[in-house]
Amino acid sequence: MLNPKKLIRKAKVLTNSGDYLSALEIYKSILSVYPQSKEAKQGFLDLSKTDRNSTLRLEGENENDHNQEAISSWLVRSNLQSDLDTDEYECLATYYEARNLSSLLGYISELLVKYPTAEELHSLAAFIHYDLNDFSAAIQHFRRSLILDPRSFDANLGIARSFASLSDFDQARHHLELALAVEPDSLIALKYLGATVASQGFFEEAVAEFRYAIKKHPKAEDLYLQLAKLFRGKEDFSSALEVLEKALCSIGHTEKLLQILVATLIELERVEEAYHYLDQVLEKEPHLTSFCSMRASISSYIQGVTSQEQLNIAEAYNQSLGIESEEVHKSWRCDVKPDILKVGFVSGDFYNHIVGNMLLRVLPVLDRSKFEFIAFSNFNKDDQTAKNLKKEFSKWIDISTYVDFRKSAD
Repeated sequence: MLNPKKLIRKAKVLTNSGDYLSALEIYKSILSVYPQSKEAKQGFLDLSKTDRNSTLRLEGENENDHNQEAISSWLVRSNLQSDLDTDEYECLATYYEARNLSSLLGYISELLVKYPTAEELHSLAAFIHYDLNDFSAAIQHFRRSLILDPRSFDANLGIARSFASLSDFDQARHHLELALAVEPDSLIALKYLGATVASQGFFEEAVAEFRYAIKKHPKAEDLYLQLAKLFRGKEDFSSALEVLEKALCSIGHTEKLLQILVATLIELERVEEAYHYLDQVLEKEPHLTSFCSMRASISSYIQGVTSQEQLNIAEAYNQSLGIESEEVHKSWRCDVKPDILKVGFVSGDFYNHIVGNMLLRVLPVLDRSKFEFIAFSNFNKDDQTAKNLKKEFSKWIDISTYVDFRKSAD
């Protein structure tokens, strides 16, 4: 049987949180059974007047919240439901479901006055502060939780992650080691420990930590990726390749593994092998833009690839972008025989790079009475080469953040 008072309380919490549609549904369910309920009638009427657009906007904002799964999982396995009164837990859960984190923090503060030794309330507050990127507040609450339960894995891990976000890797490592003393095989703690040791600058030790973690968790893709990136950062591409090949054997051909594998093979100048892997992937998933881009980049280095095949590769890349070419060019016409031909150069290498240096040799000797040169730069690096190049172009347009660069080229 419906409990109208309890449902009305929940509807009010949802309304205060901005989740108007959920509150409206609750009022409807009450009125279907208790049509004379004055509170339900008034709540329904008030919400019916709410601007529909603002409701939709709030729904969109709620969907964009991140890191909610970890908190949700923690809530389920916590003892809060048994430690709190039913109404208190339901109210707390309702704030969380509505994703009104600021109101939830306020309510937790009220509960902590009543339950000052509730370790899991401090942990919940800490998780929320971490989710809001308030790492100092997160550390403060995790430490209170740790006082109440000195062997808390969650608290030590949370403190470690918060210190890592603040770039205090010594403290982060200390608390990771405390967390691993409680749960020595924890995947997330082992992963963070490897990354933290690397951030401290201890390369060999970080490699050892990641290898140990992989031994414990041979199916954990992220461990292989982190270790391979560690080797790539030292330009030890052979060791990175060894790690990735081991990962392929253990996990299989995942998109992330293949992407870094192909990049590593290119660094080792084993472009034919890289091309082979790209063909394999794109045969199954032809719309993966990053792989289409890499294949287009290296196809000219592969012996035996015909001009027609290169055209097909370029067209496949174009299709993977999902851009309707007719729509793009319909209203963007050029004169067939202009007095001065506008030539656009699109690159992310307009700086001290082989492309930038080559252009500095070529552009000055071209006839400016016949050509106008426009630069579309998708990487903003303002060194001396870039400053010299800017003098050679009639327009220099930064498209790394520009929404519609076509208007600037008119």
